[in-house]
Amino acid sequence: MKNLEHIFIESIIYCPSQIYYYFTDEEDQRWVLYVRQRSGPLTCNLIRVDDKGEWNLEWGRVVFSREYDINGKQSQDEEESEIMAVEEEMLCFLRQRFPKVIFPDHPERKNEE
Repeated sequence: MKNLEHIFIESIIYCPSQIYYYFTDEEDQRWVLYVRQRSGPLTCNLIRVDDKGEWNLEWGRVVFSREYDINGKQSQDEEESEIMAVEEEMLCFLRQRFPKVIFPDHPERKNEE
């Protein structure tokens, strides 16, 4: 799990589209910021991750919801720009919510396999 921290893991080819971002806070609690879009607004959930790497869905909560369309753009450049805007909003939220955690300016991005 630690090797996946501070990386945007993207799964945007299928419906629903998903982006994951794992990190550990200053109290050594692990989290995932999970973005999902099926149809309609994209939602972003902040979810605790337990010691086994399992998501504690009872704790998960929507932290923002936006009208992004990360699958319906005319060109690949437009789609890429939309994804980057979503990821930047994710980082802005995390920096405000966890001010003692250092989040990279330009995290690595990888497609989920």
